[in-house]
Amino acid sequence: MRAMWIVGLLVVLLIQVHPSFASETTLTISTGWGSITDQFAGALTRYTEKTGVQFQSVTPPGGVDPHHESLLVQFAAGTAPDLLFVEGKWIEQFVAANLLLPLDDFYERDVDFSEFLEIFDSSRVEGRLYGFPAVGGGYRVNAHYINQDHFQSAGLAIPGPDNSDAVDYPTLLDVARRMTIDRDNDGMPEQWGITFGLGWGVWTGWLPSNGARVFNAEKTEVLLDRPEAVEVFQLLRDLNVTYGARGGNFPQGTAAIAFGIRANQVAWTPAIGESFTWSVAPVAKGRAGSVGVLNMNSIAINRDTNHAEEAWRYILHLMSEEEQNLRAAEGLAVARKSSAFAYQMLDVPPYDLAPFLHGPTVNRQTMTMPKGAAWPAEADDYIMQVLTGELDPGIGVKQAADVLRREIAAMR
Repeated sequence: MRAMWIVGLLVVLLIQVHPSFASETTLTISTGWGSITDQFAGALTRYTEKTGVQFQSVTPPGGVDPHHESLLVQFAAGTAPDLLFVEGKWIEQFVAANLLLPLDDFYERDVDFSEFLEIFDSSRVEGRLYGFPAVGGGYRVNAHYINQDHFQSAGLAIPGPDNSDAVDYPTLLDVARRMTIDRDNDGMPEQWGITFGLGWGVWTGWLPSNGARVFNAEKTEVLLDRPEAVEVFQLLRDLNVTYGARGGNFPQGTAAIAFGIRANQVAWTPAIGESFTWSVAPVAKGRAGSVGVLNMNSIAINRDTNHAEEAWRYILHLMSEEEQNLRAAEGLAVARKSSAFAYQMLDVPPYDLAPFLHGPTVNRQTMTMPKGAAWPAEADDYIMQVLTGELDPGIGVKQAADVLRREIAAMR
């Protein structure tokens, strides 16, 4: 009996000292592409060292659509991985095809939601959770980056970082106009008031603050041409065309304001250095106040995996404070409150990242096409013509909305 006890103790010690004794499980995983794959690499290595679980990468070709289309082929062939990265706009399509394991019971058993930001709508479809929001833009993905030197030179008040500090649309328009300066009167400004993109990923970030939406909650009705949305497109058109206030390059100091994403801060800190003082402020407020956009992508579990519990334990590893702290220290978006707030204040500009972490949000998935369908290029064309001054906002936005209505009707 004593000999058996000693052997048992040795086995326990070997498992603790040598993780490879703890598990012979190999999980297949698709971790996205490019920098997304790189973001998962450290966590995979640390989990293997901790548990002995091995990972086999089955990552398809890079890029949002090729990656997910290849995953669909793997599901059809029965070769899809146990764990997979699912970009936000695709999760509805994967759920509709019954490919992902519902995780509500796992969450109820193992997770205290109060420890996390209100970020899980990124992984929720029709009220059920199908993943963990592991990678992406963050809780509030956008903010206004502020060149404080330009504001001070113009004698303008510098917007603060709290949500209550957000400027309203008329103020933003006035400030952007005043900060657009043609010093040599050659018709080309040397400094612009604001810089922002014109594509879908940007203009959807302006809609929530005015209470505007693309669709209703069920994505059965198009709301894009309602007055609150048209007002937003009118504002963007005015900034871009009517007053020529949009342009410049923020890190180079030629734009006073940048409507930018959280990830910009990581790249811009070394690029700007000490060339000027800068900060971040909440997105401008419209009818609904200053409302951000929640934009995260999920790590999910194959519904037919033979290793559901082990796959879930890896997700718990990603959710752990240790892993979340490591991500937050790199300037990446995280879900855990303690990790996010620990890195809210920086020792260098922009100093306070509160605009990305505090205030109401709308989930970007509410603005994607139903069931992960492709956004129609024709609708994009009409919107672009509005933003570049070729179409009146009331007319062009209505035409874009009608395209969306036809697409939705065709899905029924």
